[in-house]
Amino acid sequence: MIFNKSFSISDNLNWNSQNDLKNAYDDVEKARGYIRKEVCYSGLTEYGKLVSQCEFVLNVSGDMWGDNAEHVGHQRFLVDCLKMLTAQVLGIKTILYAVTPGPFNRIEDKKLALQVFKNFSMVVIREKLSKENLVKWGYLIIFPSCI
Repeated sequence: MIFNKSFSISDNLNWNSQNDLKNAYDDVEKARGYIRKEVCYSGLTEYGKLVSQCEFVLNVSGDMWGDNAEHVGHQRFLVDCLKMLTAQVLGIKTILYAVTPGPFNRIEDKKLALQVFKNFSMVVIREKLSKENLVKWGYLIIFPSCI
């Protein structure tokens, strides 16, 4: 969910699973164009406009930040990852909370996941395996947890 003050962005958009992946790629490209000053604010997608008004985006995907998300919809992880990338491109802080990153069976998904992951403002993991994976993938654990 994405909150700006007291509203949830997901409540304000009409999600369409048939077009979600295409729309997510479009969100990223238009956000990049906006940052390069090739697209004006009105040229952003509805998602981009709403996210650009936020102070931060809080992602609570849990164990679905990877291939485990497939059971809730085709390519749900990829859509979620692109939505986080859109916020990051727009300079909005992103937080990944109570997450189990991975697994990533497709090389392309893993590359995108690691690109987005390194730009999160904060990540809160849930268990020892996540910590081990993050270390294996080259991420420094700054604050040791109780894990």
